[in-house]
Amino acid sequence: MRQRELQAQFVIKRGLPFSVFDNDDATEYIHGGLQPKYQKVSRITLRRDALKFYLAVKEELINYFENFEGRVSLTSDVWTSNLNLGLSYLCITCHWIDPISWEQNKRVICFTGFEYPHTAVALYKVIMKCAREFKINDKILSISLDNAANNGAAIELLKRDLKPFLNGTFFHTRCVCHVLNLIVQDSLKGMEEYINKIRNMLKTIYCTKQRAQDFRKFCKAQSQRYLKPEFDLPVRWNSTYKMLKRAVLQKEILMEYYSLLNIEHNLGENDWDIIEHYLDLLKCFIGPLFFYLECIIQRAH
Repeated sequence: MRQRELQAQFVIKRGLPFSVFDNDDATEYIHGGLQPKYQKVSRITLRRDALKFYLAVKEELINYFENFEGRVSLTSDVWTSNLNLGLSYLCITCHWIDPISWEQNKRVICFTGFEYPHTAVALYKVIMKCAREFKINDKILSISLDNAANNGAAIELLKRDLKPFLNGTFFHTRCVCHVLNLIVQDSLKGMEEYINKIRNMLKTIYCTKQRAQDFRKFCKAQSQRYLKPEFDLPVRWNSTYKMLKRAVLQKEILMEYYSLLNIEHNLGENDWDIIEHYLDLLKCFIGPLFFYLECIIQRAH
């Protein structure tokens, strides 16, 4: 049983599929190099063991919070799958400082599907259900959400039921990452014409696996270093800088290959000069301060 417990924990911690041990190659390796008496664990058994382990840890955490006399803070976010499946998810992470060890702790206490519409009432119900289940509904100091209107309305509903500390003065902590990104994205609007030119060029070159493979071969044939492309994301403030920087580093080879495709484009030398000028402006977004803030946010989530 101890072996199965450790396998379940290993799969959970590493985010591996339940079928990772359910194959003859893994069994042969364990038999030959570790334990000849090992019995293969099927994916169904491993899933059952993982669920059992999760429920045990969950119950332990609920008991801990029931006797906890401090305050906790929550961070939550909603996102939609990028696979065009229309699936949305909601995650709630609980943060607190243990009063005995004074160590900062965090646990994901809710990860669930979140159906449309993403209304304030729907968000309020999920957070309240989770808070009551983990017995922290009277211990919440603050909740970090982004600036979406439904989040603000949900906070007002939560204040009504949770009656937070200091009448909720510090109850809604607006996500720093989201605020910074809004500032950056708004600033990028003046550069949109030139950014779109680079973005479209990269999309043209990497629109299919075959064309991307041809470009790698072309770089090798020209004795030029191939750099994997960066594409910007509207939810990350430094992604546009990374995309432009990577493109500028291989400007000549990109333009040479682009011209071989016989696709009309309007990317001239003057455009590249402007892009390089913009890079100096965007560099501050990956400076020490922003790097430090990004590390804090990644740790928080």
